[in-house]
Amino acid sequence: MDSEPLIATSGDIIITDNILPDPVGIIYHENDKLINVDKLEEYLKFLELIVFYNRLIILHYDFSNIFDDEILKVSFYRQFTYVGDVEADGFDDVKEKLEKANVLFEAGVDLGHQTPLHYVQKYVKSPLLQEKFNNFIPFSPNSSDSEFRDEAAYAKLSLDFGLPIALSEFARIARLPYFTPAAQFEHISWLENIEHKTQIGVVGSLRKAFNESLSRELELFDNFGFSTPFPKTPIASIILQESKGPNDLLEVACQLRREFNNFRETFNEYENELRREDLSLKRKLKMLHEIKHLTDELAPNMDRSLQKTTIELTNFINICAKAPLDISIKSIPDLVSSVISKPFDLVVAALKKRKIRILLKMQKKFLKSKNNVERLASIFGKTTDGILNSLHGSETQKK
Repeated sequence: MDSEPLIATSGDIIITDNILPDPVGIIYHENDKLINVDKLEEYLKFLELIVFYNRLIILHYDFSNIFDDEILKVSFYRQFTYVGDVEADGFDDVKEKLEKANVLFEAGVDLGHQTPLHYVQKYVKSPLLQEKFNNFIPFSPNSSDSEFRDEAAYAKLSLDFGLPIALSEFARIARLPYFTPAAQFEHISWLENIEHKTQIGVVGSLRKAFNESLSRELELFDNFGFSTPFPKTPIASIILQESKGPNDLLEVACQLRREFNNFRETFNEYENELRREDLSLKRKLKMLHEIKHLTDELAPNMDRSLQKTTIELTNFINICAKAPLDISIKSIPDLVSSVISKPFDLVVAALKKRKIRILLKMQKKFLKSKNNVERLASIFGKTTDGILNSLHGSETQKK
C-alpha cells in the first residue's frame, strides 16, 4: 500500500475491499450450469461506480489495534482470501487493472475513538445484534472458553456491522459518498434513521435519480406476472449488451467511463462550488434547485408538449453553438422568430438539460434493449436454460 497521503477530492467515492468482484462466486464452477446472479449484480454495481466517479478509494482499517492476532484469525477467516485478486474463468485481475488506470486507490484510515468496536458496543443490546452475538461460534479449539468466544464475537460484529457504520460516519465528515455493498447494508440498514446519513453528493443524486428513473415502469412486469428484466439499471444493462466475455465487462465499463468524462467534470465542479465558504446562500440554493430540476428531467413520463418544445429548442441551441459563419442570413429571422415564440425559461431549461444528455442517451439505449438471457449465456458459456434458472432462483430468494 502506498505510504504517501491520499488527498480526497470531489469525484471520489469510498468503498470497502469486499465490494471487489468475486469471479469464482459469479461463475461457480466451469461444469456448473448456473451463475450466481446476486454476485454478478454486485459486480455490475461496482462497474457503475467506475463510470460515475473519478476515483474509487478503498479504506483499510487496522483491526490489530483493538484485537489480537488469534481473535482476528478465528473471526475473519473468510476475509483472508482477497477475492479481488483472483483470476478465474476468464476474469483478469480487476483490482490491478484499475490501479494501473488510476481509478482505484487504497489507503489506511484512522478512525480515532469512533472505531468499529465502538459502534458494536453502542448497539450490542439491540435485538438483532444481540442475536448475532449470542449465535456466533468461532472456528477455534478455544470456542468453549466464554471470554474468548465473546471477544471473537465482538471482532466479527466489528467487521460486519461496526466497520461500515464507522466508515459511513468518516465519509460523512469528509463530505464524500460511501458505497455500501448489499451484504454489508443488510447489517446496518436498520440504523438508517439512528446514525447520520451518508453524504450522497451531486453525482450521487443524479446517479440515484437515473437508476430509479425507470424503476416504476419495470415494476409493471412483476405486477402482470412477468419476469423483471435483468439488470434493472441502464448502465449495467448496456455493459452486458456490449460484452462478449467476462473480461469485456470491465473493458466496456471503462469505455463508458470515457464517454462520461464531461458529465463527471461538470458535476464535480458543481460539488466544488457548493463547498465554497465564500459562495452566497442564494447562489448555492440556485445551484441545488437546478440539480433538482435535472433529476426531475430524468423521469420518463415527461409532458409531451414540453418534450416537443425541448426538441425544437435543442435544434436551435445546436445551431447557435456553431460559428457565426455557419448561420446563413436567411436563417436568422426564422431563428429569432422561433426564440421569441418560446418562453425564455424553456430556452434556459433546454440549455441546462444538455448537461445530462449522456444520461438521457443511456436511458434511451436501455429502453431499446432486448432480453439479456442469450447475452448472459454467451458471456459466461452457459445454456439459456441455465441462465433462466439462475435468474428465477435469484428472484425467488428475494421474494
